[in-house]
Amino acid sequence: MKTTTALRILATVLLAAALNIGTRPVQAQTGCCITLSSTNVATGFIEDYQPTYLLATSTFTVTISNSVGSVPAGTYAAWCIDSGTSLDPGMGPGVGSAYTGTLISTCDPNELALIPNNHGGTPPVGPGVPLSTWNEVNYILNNRGTNFYWDVQTAINSLVGGPPISSDPAYSIIPTNQAAVTALLIAATNNANYQTPCGGKVGVIFNIDTLASPVQLVILEVPCCNLTFTKIPASTNLGCNPTTIPACDSSTVTATSCCGPVNVSCSE
Repeated sequence: MKTTTALRILATVLLAAALNIGTRPVQAQTGCCITLSSTNVATGFIEDYQPTYLLATSTFTVTISNSVGSVPAGTYAAWCIDSGTSLDPGMGPGVGSAYTGTLISTCDPNELALIPNNHGGTPPVGPGVPLSTWNEVNYILNNRGTNFYWDVQTAINSLVGGPPISSDPAYSIIPTNQAAVTALLIAATNNANYQTPCGGKVGVIFNIDTLASPVQLVILEVPCCNLTFTKIPASTNLGCNPTTIPACDSSTVTATSCCGPVNVSCSE
């Protein structure tokens, strides 16, 4: 994660918009998987090291102000998956630039093919990264527990978009616990078939490659909720995180979710 100043607070407003975004079944993944249209559009506001580089719980926080398909408006923990590419929205809290790009779900092979191939890295990030590696990243996102965020970041960049930022002398002021990093990596590589459970988090990539030069790829932790509907035809395939239910009567349809209350809406 290259920045103009190694330890500073980044900011950029994250306004979210989407075009024809929806959900669909994913054959390669039987857990909870968020799927997004390839034509979705999002812009957003990114901050790093909040509240400070020693007290942060994630490398970034990304605030989405408008729902983007199955990604609701809100603030998400986020991580660098592209350490060799710059991200420099501005310095100081509340100061930044608006980036526009697309959201890519890491549990959908169709979407993973849309990751740009001009970022590189060791190990690289791009469309050639296998689904098993993203499964390992998602395992870390869901099982990082109380590990210091910098150890989590180091483990992620050891799997994709490296080398780890912690190897850059400019970031030596942030402590790294190599034993914790190793433990995370061993657990992740033992879970290459990991599937996010209902209520867990799916890594969603913010791809800002709409500018002349590549901008660092960032991955958001987005909750995934399977919904259980009743009083609708059994043949109706709603996928995960549906926004509307086709041809239903909202006075009779009910739904439950592991993520909390569900508001049912119907479309013709």
